[in-house]
Amino acid sequence: MCKVSVIVPVYNVENYIYDMLTSVQEQTFKDFEVIMVDDGSTDASGRICDEFAAQHANVRVLHKENGGVSTARNVGIREASGDYMVFYDPDDLIPGRALEKMYKAAARAGADIIVGVMEEKNMGESVIYMNSQKLAKKRDISPLDENFIGAWSVCNKMFSLEFLRKYKLRVEKMSNAEDGVFTFCALNHAGRICGCDAIAYEYIKRPFWENPSATQIISSQYLGGLLDSHDRILQEAERLADRHQLSSEERADYLEPLYVRFVEGEMINGYYRGIWRATEDLIGSMSARTAQYREHISEG
Repeated sequence: MCKVSVIVPVYNVENYIYDMLTSVQEQTFKDFEVIMVDDGSTDASGRICDEFAAQHANVRVLHKENGGVSTARNVGIREASGDYMVFYDPDDLIPGRALEKMYKAAARAGADIIVGVMEEKNMGESVIYMNSQKLAKKRDISPLDENFIGAWSVCNKMFSLEFLRKYKLRVEKMSNAEDGVFTFCALNHAGRICGCDAIAYEYIKRPFWENPSATQIISSQYLGGLLDSHDRILQEAERLADRHQLSSEERADYLEPLYVRFVEGEMINGYYRGIWRATEDLIGSMSARTAQYREHISEG
C-alpha cells in the first residue's frame, strides 16, 4: 500500500521516457509507486523501463500487447494500490513538488478529484492553461464548472482510487479525446472536487516533425473517431445537466461552450489543419455536423 499510484502508459517513446520517469522519481513526496504499462512498444522503451525499474524499488513494469493508451491506463487502474492515482503521459515532465502539493490537497479535502494547473512548454516558452488555473484556485469545484470544457485532460488531475473502483470508472477505448470522456464520466459521480493551486503537470509540446500525429492519415475512420468522442462527451454532459436538474435555459448555457469547443478546438484544430493529409473528401460530413452544432451556438 502507498499514498499515490502513478500510472504511465508507454508506447515507442524511447527518446523521452527516461527523463519523464526521472522527474517522477525526484519528487519531494516519496510515498508513491510507479506502474509503467508498456503497450507493446517496438523500440527501446520497454528495455529502458525494465532498467529503470531494476534500479528503483517503487517502480514496476507491465508488458502487454498493443491495445492503445486507454487499455494501458485501465491496466494501471486494475493494478494500483495507492489511496490516490494520477495518469501521466510518457513524454512530459512533472514539477518536483507536484505530487506533494496534490496529495496534501487531496488528504485535506477528502476529495474524489483534485485539479492542478497544467503548464505547456513549447520551444523554450511557457504557457499556463487558464482553464486549469481557474479550477485549481477553487477550494470547492462544481462538476458543472464550464472550465472543465477547456481542461478535460486527466494528466493534471488526481483521483481517489476508491472512487474510481466504486463506480467502475474506466478509460474508454477511443481514437480521440478519451481524456474528455473519462473526465466527464468522473464528474457525473464525483462527490467533492477541489483545486490545488500549483503546477501539477508540464505538457511538452513537441515540434510537429517529432509528433506522431503529424503523419496520421485523415480518413473517414479518423473523422468517425473524432465525432464518436464528441457524442460520448455530450452524452455525459447532458447526464450532468439532468443530474443537477438544470432548467432549459441553464442547460443551453452550460452546453454552449462545449459545442464551441467541438467546432473550434476539435474540428478546426483536429481536422481542418490536417486536411492536407486527407485520403478522402470529408468536407460534406464535417459541414453537416458543424450545422448541427451551430444550432446550439448563439450569434454572440
